[in-house]
Amino acid sequence: MLMGSAIDDILSAAERSDLTKHEAVIGRGVRAFVEVGVSLGAVRARRLYRGTHRTFEEYCADRWNISRARAYELMTSADVCLAMPDIPITNARQATELAKVDEDKRREVVEAAQEAHPKGVLTAAGIQQQARGVAPEAPQISDRDSYSTPESYAAVARAALGGRIVLDPASNAAAQNVIQAERWYSKEQNGLAQEWKAETVWMNPPYSQPLCSEFVDKLIGSFQAMDVLQAVTLVNTASETRWWQALARIATLIAFPPRRIQFWHPEGAASDSNRYAQTFFYLGREPALAHKAMRDEAATQKQGEWVFVGRLQ
Repeated sequence: MLMGSAIDDILSAAERSDLTKHEAVIGRGVRAFVEVGVSLGAVRARRLYRGTHRTFEEYCADRWNISRARAYELMTSADVCLAMPDIPITNARQATELAKVDEDKRREVVEAAQEAHPKGVLTAAGIQQQARGVAPEAPQISDRDSYSTPESYAAVARAALGGRIVLDPASNAAAQNVIQAERWYSKEQNGLAQEWKAETVWMNPPYSQPLCSEFVDKLIGSFQAMDVLQAVTLVNTASETRWWQALARIATLIAFPPRRIQFWHPEGAASDSNRYAQTFFYLGREPALAHKAMRDEAATQKQGEWVFVGRLQ
């Protein structure tokens, strides 16, 4: 690669000026994914799509012909780039790979990836390779534990909690693009080992055992201790199990959606073969208000008729 005076000797002043102009355009185009991600995030967060579409996913598909996975990839990539503006990330794939690395390890991974490349170039493959050695891989979990709640159903749960989710104790970064909790714990942070003190809690626990029952037990205990004032949890309708029955005894409102929920995966895979029905449990002292809020939001989302059981008056 030619540097400095060598370029000056080959290009005229006019050519150098043109190069600067065109490279500025190229640079804006290369980094355009950041601006797109920021704008998509704003549309989602403020629900600016609601004038024409019921959900953010529908808006992305109809208006921009992009999938849910691509939209959230762009938003996650933008977050990474804005948090590290001095890192030479040039495309969303690089940012997506970097997002998988713990925040305190990202700079180390980037530097190692550049050093390992013959020309010092940062690539997505280089980030992925160095992440294996520099940042420990997250423990593998089953697909059942990785699937997350669709936005339309999360909206119903959020409505029951007065529109505000303070804590999500069993989550991941991709799911938080939908849930938008003020605090959340990842599997690496191990929500079971954390303190649950929050006015409102949303929980879609890991569905594998014994994790599911352990998360349910902790939610019930936190509610009984008044560390949690209101909560909504979404679980399989496993009425034969001890933990489901425990939730049924303490909940002041139980809600059954009209169909099986098709959960989605952070890597973009949708669950189109869910074999189980689901139950929403509301724990709190305002079941009548929660019932009205859930019923109204379900109607807004055009989900059909839910079945509610509890103290509705």
